[in-house]
Amino acid sequence: MATLRNMILCYTDQSTIHFTCNYHLRLFQLAYNSSVHAFTQFLSFFLIHGCEARIPATIAQDPQQTNPTDYTSGIKTALFLALDLAQLINLQSHISNVFTLSKLQKLPDFQVGQEVLLFSKPLSQSQKAGKLTCTWKEPYCITLISGNCYSLLPLHVSTNRILHNVHAHRLKLFHAHTAPSAIEDTCL
Repeated sequence: MATLRNMILCYTDQSTIHFTCNYHLRLFQLAYNSSVHAFTQFLSFFLIHGCEARIPATIAQDPQQTNPTDYTSGIKTALFLALDLAQLINLQSHISNVFTLSKLQKLPDFQVGQEVLLFSKPLSQSQKAGKLTCTWKEPYCITLISGNCYSLLPLHVSTNRILHNVHAHRLKLFHAHTAPSAIEDTCL
């Protein structure tokens, strides 16, 4: 940029360009950055630097007539609008992802009275390997269904504490373990 400014000052009249050099320099820079190379059909700036050129922010405004406070408040407003737009786009994509995921996921069909297992993870253990283990508590009987949440009553435990608001993804169907008839008939 400094080389281009020095070159322009060498070949032009110093008295006429001195006050407007910075403004016109941005125009020259914009013209250079947006000119297409004849042989490769790429922008000259892209061929040299490998990325697209940025257009100067003050190219459309005359620097002598611009009030600095108006310019900064305009830039702040534009940046806040761009931030709000980016947040809205992120929110929109998040909502569309949630809808797509909810269409793909199918909750299990449980009925009242069915026996299910409850997924549980230990809250704290002294051993590091134990923190990665997960268990299924067994068995519970479904007493109430409300949407995705279930109320469960333990079958084989002495306390009849009902678990409320258990999500469907923490449950799986309980299959009672029965020995095959050939093994039951043999006596050891």
